[in-house]
Amino acid sequence: LLNPKEIASYKNRDEFVFTRAYEQLKNVSTTLFRPIKPTGSDPFLAFEVVLKGELVMGEGGPYRQFFADISQELQPNNISLTSQHKNLNLLVPSPNNYSKLGEGRDKYVINPSAKESYQLALFEFLGILMGCSVRTGTHLTLDLPSLFWK
Repeated sequence: LLNPKEIASYKNRDEFVFTRAYEQLKNVSTTLFRPIKPTGSDPFLAFEVVLKGELVMGEGGPYRQFFADISQELQPNNISLTSQHKNLNLLVPSPNNYSKLGEGRDKYVINPSAKESYQLALFEFLGILMGCSVRTGTHLTLDLPSLFWK
């Protein structure tokens, strides 16, 4: 089962797309993540994504794939920590998700055990990515309870 104490740390940061992106973008001014929307049919991207060794086409393809990949890392459908489905553990199954009782059985909540400065910086980066996805119309598929959005 999921152990909320096994949270992404500085030691295993290279195992995740999310933490690799954080390491590459952490010193970029947040104002650069708010580009002006292009006119015409040009893709609206907050930053350029290059996926080495991946067969993703076009300018918007890698960008959308990046958001899909980090969504999976943040809340994998398979809760096991296999090499194929690693979990950052920044988000953990809600109590109803974990016990499979009541409403919101598919929801995730912020891990209350994530208190180290590195983990708090990852939460801030997640907020930046949420803003990027809203502004650019790219899906960041996170099943968070309504309480999170209030």
